[in-house]
Amino acid sequence: MGKGTPREGYYADVIRLWTALKFADQTAASGLKQDDLNGTLPDRIDLDNHINDLDGGEGILADLNQLRDQARQDVTKNVEALVESDDVGLITLPTGFGKTYAGLSAGLRAANINDSRLVYVLPYTSILDQTAREIQSVFGTSPYSRSFTLHHHLSNTYTGLGDRYTDAEIGRSPGALHAESWLSGLTLTTTVQLFESLTAPTARQATRIPSLQEAVVVIDEPQAIPEDWWQIVPLLVNLLVSIYDATVILMTATQPGLVKYGSNDLETQELTDDTDQYTDFLAEHPRVTYRLHDTVQENSGDKYGVLDYPTAGSQISDTVQDGNDVLAVCNTRASAEELYQYVYQTARADENASVELGQLLHDYVSKAGELPNPVQLRRFALDAVAEKDTASIYAYLSGDVRPNDRSLIIDTLYNEDVGDSDDPNPLLDRDESVVLISTSVVEAGVDISFDTVFRDYAPIPNIVQSGGRCNRSFGGETGNVIVWRLDDPNDGNNIPSLVIHGGDGGDALPLLRETGNVLRRHATEDGSIDESTMVSDTVVDFYESLFEGPLDPGDEQLAAAVESASMSELAGEHMIDDIESYDDVVACLTDEEHRNLLTYDLSARDIGEHPGAQVNTDPDTWEDEVSVGNSRYLLLDARSASYDPVFGVR
Repeated sequence: MGKGTPREGYYADVIRLWTALKFADQTAASGLKQDDLNGTLPDRIDLDNHINDLDGGEGILADLNQLRDQARQDVTKNVEALVESDDVGLITLPTGFGKTYAGLSAGLRAANINDSRLVYVLPYTSILDQTAREIQSVFGTSPYSRSFTLHHHLSNTYTGLGDRYTDAEIGRSPGALHAESWLSGLTLTTTVQLFESLTAPTARQATRIPSLQEAVVVIDEPQAIPEDWWQIVPLLVNLLVSIYDATVILMTATQPGLVKYGSNDLETQELTDDTDQYTDFLAEHPRVTYRLHDTVQENSGDKYGVLDYPTAGSQISDTVQDGNDVLAVCNTRASAEELYQYVYQTARADENASVELGQLLHDYVSKAGELPNPVQLRRFALDAVAEKDTASIYAYLSGDVRPNDRSLIIDTLYNEDVGDSDDPNPLLDRDESVVLISTSVVEAGVDISFDTVFRDYAPIPNIVQSGGRCNRSFGGETGNVIVWRLDDPNDGNNIPSLVIHGGDGGDALPLLRETGNVLRRHATEDGSIDESTMVSDTVVDFYESLFEGPLDPGDEQLAAAVESASMSELAGEHMIDDIESYDDVVACLTDEEHRNLLTYDLSARDIGEHPGAQVNTDPDTWEDEVSVGNSRYLLLDARSASYDPVFGVR
C-alpha cells in the first residue's frame, strides 16, 4: 500500500464510526431513551389475510392470481436461506405479477428472522405515496407509528412518541429524529435517501445508517438507479451486506445486473423457484405487443428520425376514436405538455367540448374549498361527458402537478377499492375513452391499465415498465405498446430522448444506441416484439451489451472516490442532479392550505403537514418566499394563474 493510500476497508470504517458517533450524539441530545430506539414490525399475517380476502378471479385472472400467490410463497420460503448467506436476493417478476406483496412478505419474514427492521426502497415519490396508502390499508397502521414510517423529501416524517417529548437543540424533534433515523419496524423511503446516505453522509443522514445493522433492505425497481451510479451502487450494497450484515433484495421486472456485473465480492440468489413460468404464462396469454414506429425501427446512425407533435397527436386521437383508453408517456415535462396540447386541440376540433379531469378538480375546489374524493370526481366527469355529449376524458400528469392531485386523478381512473357498489366504476373500467398524457411519473409501480400505450424512445427497461401499464388485467384483445421518437417541442435540437437518456455524443453511456440495436435485432419484419420476448430476452441482451461490451458503464470517478475514501469528492454528489436545481414549491389549493400556509410565519412542521401540496419544479412566479432552517420554500397560490389546473406549476 503506497504512502497516503487508504487501506482496504477504510471507507467502511469511516462510515461506521462517523455515523455511530452522530447517532449516539443526537439521540442522547434529544432525550430518546433506549426503549425509544426500537420499532415494531407490521404483522405478516395481516398481509396474508388481506390477500386471502381478494377476489380470486375467473379464467386467465384466476391462473394469474395463482402465479402471484405462488411467487409470494416461494420468495417468503426462500428468503430464509438468503438470511443465512452473504448473497444478494433477486425477485424477478413481470409487471402485474404481485412484486409488491412478494417483496413485503419476504422482507417481513427476513426481518422477523433477524429480529430487525425492514427498509423498503422505491425510486419515485409518486410510487412511495401509493405504496404507503396500500401499507396503511393492509396493516391498519399509521405512517407516524413505531411500526411504519414514510420518508421522502416531501413527506411529513415523524413518529408519535408521546407528550413528554419536546423539541431539542439538535434541529429536529425526537419524533422526527426517530422517524428520519429509520427506527420504525418498516420504513418506506427512496433510492436517493438510501444510497446518498451511504455516500459521505451529512450529520442528518448519518443517524439512519446504524439502523441498517442486520436490517432487511428491499430495493424495488433498481433499474431506475441513474447510470452514473452503476459502479458505486455494487460497492454500497457490499457495504450493507459485509459490514452491516444486512439482507439485501433487488426486485424488478427488468433486473439490471448491477451485482452480477458490478461486484466480484457478491453472489446473487433468485428467490422465485422457476422464473421461466412467468414469461411462459405471458407467451401463452400475451397482454401486449410492442411495436416499433418507423422513427425507431429505421437504423439511420447519427441522424435520428423524429415524429412531430401534430402527427403524434392525430395518431393518438385516431386510436381514441376506436374506443380505446390511451396512455402516452413522454421523456420531459415540456414534451408531455406539447403532446397534450395537440391531442386536446384535435379533440376540440372533432367535438364541441372535452372533459379534463384537472379542470374539474380545480372547479370543485374553487366552490367547495377542498379536494373531491375519487368517487366525486368520477361523477363530475361522467356528468360532464353527458352534458357535453362527448365520449372522451382527458388527463395530464407530471412532476409539476401537486402530489395530492396526481394521486386523486390516478385513483379516479383505476382504484377499485374506493366507493361502494352503487358508486361509479373507475373511469378506465367504463365505456368512455380515457386519454392520459404523462411524464415517467406513471412508468413504474403505478397501478393503472390502458388499452394502448405510446412511449417516447427510451432505454429498454423504461419501455418495458411503460408496457406494464397496458392491458394489466389481461382484458379483451391484446394491447399495443407503440415506441416512437418524438421531436424537440421547442423546434430546436433538444430531442427529449437525448436530453434524458443521452446520445452518442452526450453521455458516456449510450443507452439509446444499445436499445436500438437490441430492439431491431428482436423485432419481426413488421417491427413487432411479443411481450414474453421483450420482458426476458431483450432485457438480458440489453444489459449484457452494456456490461460485457466495451462501454464500461457508470462513473469510474465515483467508484474510485469510495475506494479511496475521498469524502470531499463524494459530499457534493447527488443521484438526481436535475432535481437539485429545482425549487421546493408549496402550491396551496384548498382552504385549509391557504389558511395554514399563506397567512403567517411558517415552521418546518407547518409545511410538513401538507406534503401533498409540495412540488419540486422551477416556477415562473410565486406569492412568498420563506426560509425554514436550511431549506427555502416558494409559496404559490394554486388558484392563481401561476398554477394551471391541468399542467400544474407554470
